[in-house]
Amino acid sequence: MVKLATPAALLYATLILCLSHRLYAAPGADPGLDGIWLLLASLPTGLVPLMLPLPESREVFLLVMTAAGLFQALLVWLAGRMFDSPLFQKPGPVIIPPSTRTSLPEQ
Repeated sequence: MVKLATPAALLYATLILCLSHRLYAAPGADPGLDGIWLLLASLPTGLVPLMLPLPESREVFLLVMTAAGLFQALLVWLAGRMFDSPLFQKPGPVIIPPSTRTSLPEQ
């Protein structure tokens, strides 16, 4: 079985960091469509910071949304590692070699 926890989490974290960098490099105070993309990429953890009484500035929005997205990438990685662990793997058939088989005594 292919273990996808690390590549999926790295891809997600890279997406969050790329969106954050694009938003940081964009001129102007209004995040606009790039801010919406960052919010959509960091859902559902991105909604929690919006409910907190934080100062309304572009830098705070960028920092909080990036932190929420990276936290969610960490959760994706941890969940993937948990499901990739041997505890959740389906056991294969048990094959007993012919030399170790025991026959029942005849009556």
